[in-house]
Amino acid sequence: MAAFMLPILVLAIVSIISVQQRAATRRLLVIEQHSSAADLLTAKLDETMEEWGNGLLAQLEGGGWNGHALLENLAAAERAFPALRPMVMVDPDGAVVYPGGAQATLPALPPGMVQTAYAADDSYGLLVNRGKQSELYSKDLQSAERLYRRAFGVAAGNLQRVRALHALARTHLKADEPDQAASTWQRMLNLTDPLDSELARWGLIGRIGLSQAAATAGETGAASEYRVEMLEYLTRYRFNLDPDVYAFYREETENALAQYDLDDEQQRRIGKLLNEEDELNRIGTALNLLVLQAPQLTGMDQAIVVGTLDDSGNVDGRQGPEWTINYLSLPGDTTGSTAISARGNTGWRLLRRWRPGSVTNLLKDLLLDQGPWRGFGIALLDPTGAVEFASTEAVPSDRVASRVNLNALPGWRIAAYPRGSTIDEAGRQDVFDYSVLLAAAFLAVVGGLILATRTMSREVALARTRSDFVSNVSHELKTPLALIRMFAENLRAGWVPEVKRSEYYEVMLSESERLSGVIDNVLDFSRMESGRREFHLRSTDVTALISGILERYRYSFETAGIELSTALPDYAVVADVDRDGMAQVLVNLLSNAAKYIGEGTKQVAVTLAENGKEFIVTVRDSGVGMGSDSVEEIFAPFTRIDDPEVHSVAGSGIGLTIVRHIVDAHRGRIEVDSHLQEGSTFRVRIPLRRKRRRSEPET
Repeated sequence: MAAFMLPILVLAIVSIISVQQRAATRRLLVIEQHSSAADLLTAKLDETMEEWGNGLLAQLEGGGWNGHALLENLAAAERAFPALRPMVMVDPDGAVVYPGGAQATLPALPPGMVQTAYAADDSYGLLVNRGKQSELYSKDLQSAERLYRRAFGVAAGNLQRVRALHALARTHLKADEPDQAASTWQRMLNLTDPLDSELARWGLIGRIGLSQAAATAGETGAASEYRVEMLEYLTRYRFNLDPDVYAFYREETENALAQYDLDDEQQRRIGKLLNEEDELNRIGTALNLLVLQAPQLTGMDQAIVVGTLDDSGNVDGRQGPEWTINYLSLPGDTTGSTAISARGNTGWRLLRRWRPGSVTNLLKDLLLDQGPWRGFGIALLDPTGAVEFASTEAVPSDRVASRVNLNALPGWRIAAYPRGSTIDEAGRQDVFDYSVLLAAAFLAVVGGLILATRTMSREVALARTRSDFVSNVSHELKTPLALIRMFAENLRAGWVPEVKRSEYYEVMLSESERLSGVIDNVLDFSRMESGRREFHLRSTDVTALISGILERYRYSFETAGIELSTALPDYAVVADVDRDGMAQVLVNLLSNAAKYIGEGTKQVAVTLAENGKEFIVTVRDSGVGMGSDSVEEIFAPFTRIDDPEVHSVAGSGIGLTIVRHIVDAHRGRIEVDSHLQEGSTFRVRIPLRRKRRRSEPET
């Protein structure tokens, strides 16, 4: 008992300590979880606002920069991007050319002339999200491929096209189509631009995909070549990449190259790249010093290259000049921030406002998308910490703000908080859930120990039962074999007179049938346990079948001093049964009746009756009987009731198990009525097909 309780006590102590530690640290983890969600949503919101700003600049590059064409293009851009109003354009001389008096006299534009430079992301985002759902969760690669192709068709701008192609190539690779995946990634690389930091990063991702496709196709040489080309790409365009992006992919590429057996040419190229990198590092140091010496505005300073648009609003392949964007927020200004976009070194400046209302609308759209922030409450906080927008009615005071400000709204932040509770309550709820799970695990372990103990006890009992079964079967086999051998030796020696020989033959035949019955029972039980016992149901005269079996066993019953009485109908009871199975049922019941007949009056009665729906075979004996609590146990394998008179008789303990199995296979049932020292009655009920007169031929 002590050995059983010791592991439970140790487990309980460890569980209590674990819960205490969980309670002490969980609040910090909850805060970090909400802070990460706020940071991710801030980054996504910044990316969305950046896409809007870039789309506006691309829209402006679609027309001329002089006179009426410029004013017309500005008016179209303002209508296309209403969230970025008001807009002010300043020429190189510092004069405001838009808005101005000329704006009021602009002619009405023909329908379809004004196209948005950055199409609405609803259809594209929906298709991509549905594609990811099919690819990652439903595992329906064909549907995912179809959705990604549609997303590519409605994509606005090369960045969306590149993302759709990458998802499509990934689907090809999962579908074990490396050649198709490589072709798609190559098509994706054709849309990347090393001068655009984001598209340059996707260029790296595409080259990794090409290497993976080649490796999947078993082309190790091509896979290593793509990796060497990626290292060359990283070295050549390192200044166009974010430093963290460059460092990550540089380390990833070097680790990948270490797994390949490079040839001499590839090693020479890598050595040359290392020499060039030293020179590039010196150039990078000089550029950093130059940036530090340049005057900075409050907010983000970013240079982008935008493409020009044709009449349909699509990129026509030409590039406009580089734009530099700075965000300026005055102290105490809670109405928004000003974005100053400079058109290269041309002197043109575009001033526009990011207002909290516009950012709120973008934020609402993002909250409808799938993202790690789903399930959290989200709020937009102004520079003073006041709530400008919240996704729920109540915002707790212990909300967690992002660790970075919004680029387009300096000083503004995104905050995350639990829905319907506070940070403290969320932490406690998690600890409570953890405690419940730990308690459930503790109970499961305790239950497992108890179950293991009970299982071990049952296994010991089963082993003892099987040992008794082997002993009983051995005795069942030895007894008829000994009689057959003794009688055969007497006959062979000529010691048996002529008048006794027929009696000896009858005994030998009876014991042979008994021996055959024991063997058949063991074999049938083995087939039954393994599920290989088959039954062939066919139309059978049950009356004739039972009559034949009784005639075969009548002699052995008379020899044992047992009075066998029968009551069979004078017509054929016809049913679809397995003849051998039904014969085995009756033989086993007769055998049990003879074994446990006891002393005194020895009577066995067999009757056959039918009620129109089923036929009933009844075997009644005047034997030792059994108690009512033992009736259900007798059908379990290897089970023999705990009675001295029963244990004194040899038996295998599987006869009645086989009887129930055969009866169940015929969709019938067996009933038992027994009392100690009053005998037993077994009734077998089997569904009946029909009855006919015994003079009718059997089908």
